[in-house]
Amino acid sequence: MGGPLSSIQPFLHSRLTRLPERAVSARKLCRTMSNLLVNSPILESSEVPANDSAASPSSEELVSDDENPAWDDYEAGVDAYRRYEETWDISYLDTAVDAFQRAVNVAPEPDAILLGWLGLCLSNRYGTSGSLDDLEGALAARQHALELVPEEHPDRALRLTDLAYSLGNRFEHLGELDDLQHAIAAEHRAVELTSDAHPSQPTRLNNLGGFLLSRFERLGELDDLEQAIAAKRRAVELTPDRHP
Repeated sequence: MGGPLSSIQPFLHSRLTRLPERAVSARKLCRTMSNLLVNSPILESSEVPANDSAASPSSEELVSDDENPAWDDYEAGVDAYRRYEETWDISYLDTAVDAFQRAVNVAPEPDAILLGWLGLCLSNRYGTSGSLDDLEGALAARQHALELVPEEHPDRALRLTDLAYSLGNRFEHLGELDDLQHAIAAEHRAVELTSDAHPSQPTRLNNLGGFLLSRFERLGELDDLEQAIAAKRRAVELTPDRHP
């Protein structure tokens, strides 16, 4: 399949064979990549662009149970989050965060779905507020949610992508390389657990490529650049022609 990335790898290989490797600066190569790669940023969890709109943070919804003390707060949180999506009124997002935090606190046992919703709302609020507390809260909720999901569970890859996204945000906020390393490991595992036929695979590959490109920009390792190209190229190949 052709496309906007189809000529990148041959171009870079020919460039590198013409020039001694030591003469190719990482900064210059990064500028080349920024001009050639599709403008495809790392996407938020739930595998939809922007602020996770039109998606829940799980393939499952919380099962209706009037005896579950978390149920009312769960419903209130979902309703508030949907209103936030419709209006972009941050007060609804604040309400959703509070409701899901209460639901997590009163649930009879830890619940990955509730934690996923809490992480989603906190992550979106971090995108608006830039508050490190919101980022750390999202990261903690997503880490806990992942710990509750077995390796063979169908939501495992989603939880890994959630965690990778928040780790990537913390890397951008604080600049700690360990966060980027863990983000790469988590997203790489998410890709491994996802079939190429799954509609979320292009997003996960794109995210992995973005993280690898960030590590190339930090460390200058050409292997990271080539892996980033391969991941983003595969993401384009798996994206339907009519996809926006």
